[in-house]
This record gives sequence, C-alpha cells and structure tokens, in this order.
Amino acid sequence: MNAERYNTAVSLAGGHLRLRHPKPVLMDEVSRMRMSVGIYFGCSIDGRLDYVGSVARPEDPKACWSRMREHKSQKGKLWPWLWVLPLKDTTPKWIVRAIEGQLIDLFQPPGNEKHHPPRFIPFS
Repeated sequence: MNAERYNTAVSLAGGHLRLRHPKPVLMDEVSRMRMSVGIYFGCSIDGRLDYVGSVARPEDPKACWSRMREHKSQKGKLWPWLWVLPLKDTTPKWIVRAIEGQLIDLFQPPGNEKHHPPRFIPFS
C-alpha cells in the first residue's frame, strides 16, 4: 500500500469520504481510532497490501477495532499495519461494499479470495 493507491481509494469514495488518513496506522493505534464506517487495508510488516476489508456499523464508534478483533478470532490473523479510509456514518452498507469490491478488484490483494462485479457508486 502506498499514497498513490490510497489516493485511488479516496477517489472511489467520492462524496462518501469522511476524512483522509493518508498514512499507515500501527495495529495498536487502531484501538484508539473512531471509525464506524469505512474501508481498511491490511498490510504486512514490509508495507505490502495483503487484504482489503470494510466495516459498516454506525452505532459502534470503534467498529474498525471490533472488526480487527473478529479477524483475529476467525482467521487467527492481524496485520501489523492498516491504512484506513473513514467514510461518512450515513454511507449505506451496499455502497461501502461496492467501494470495497472495486478496490479488491483493482488492487488484487492476495488475502482476498473473491472478486465483485462492478457497481455504480453514487457520489452523493
């Protein structure tokens, strides 16, 4: 993952973007972040993109951290670094998933197994 790829993700988010966070975050820092809706990019210790995921839980201000704990319990894996793309809490889940799918198809991270059909993402 790098700044160029992050900027591509920002462009796909369009009007759904809540704020830019154009740098990686150590996993320990994620527990202090407030991100209820957004896209996350799991990266290896050397910074290579391994996984693109999403979270859409507007009622949980620490939803990204909650999702990371689920990854740990389901797959036994956490990444040392995350890049995050916080989206507005009002972003519908289907739009979050559409953005996630487009990014998976575009970046083809090795940790993602499925691809998504292209969808029109309204910029609102």
